[in-house]
Amino acid sequence: RPRNQGVLENWLLAAQRKEPLKVYGNTASFRDYLHVQDLVNLVNDFPEELTRVTLNVGSGQATTISNLIEIFESLALGSIEII
Repeated sequence: RPRNQGVLENWLLAAQRKEPLKVYGNTASFRDYLHVQDLVNLVNDFPEELTRVTLNVGSGQATTISNLIEIFESLALGSIEII
């Protein structure tokens, strides 16, 4: 299996193992996350004549690392160790 990619996958694996969440850099940095079903819907609804285009797809909602920590803590029903 390829090496883990991205904060969500790494944090989910750490949470399953009851390990601390590793934060690299500034917790104020943000990303735009997209649910995989939204991407599938886009691909399925995309006009066939436009299949050879490059798209930058996102939700339009910026999420900070701090926001993600809050979400993980609410799902864990308590404080999570951050390193």
